Amino acid sequence: MQTVNLTVNGQPREVPAGAHTNLLNTLRSQGLTGCKEGCAEGECGACAVLIARDDGQGGTRWDSVNACLVTLGALDGA
Repeated sequence: MQTVNLTVNGQPREVPAGAHTNLLNTLRSQGLTGCKEGCAEGECGACAVLIARDDGQGGTRWDSVNACLVTLGALDGA
């Protein structure tokens, strides 16, 4: 199992991540229950979150994703 570094609500976190660990389950296991599970298929949007990343030009790129679909490995450093 690998470790992923995330910043959630301005607080850095180091969380364990298996190959199929999704963001929704990780957030909820950390006590962050504002992200809800609705359909678990990415259609309802109940689990939508904003991901901030460096845009390569000194700014920030914001992406909306369904937390039930994105794996933690794709978010290391986000």
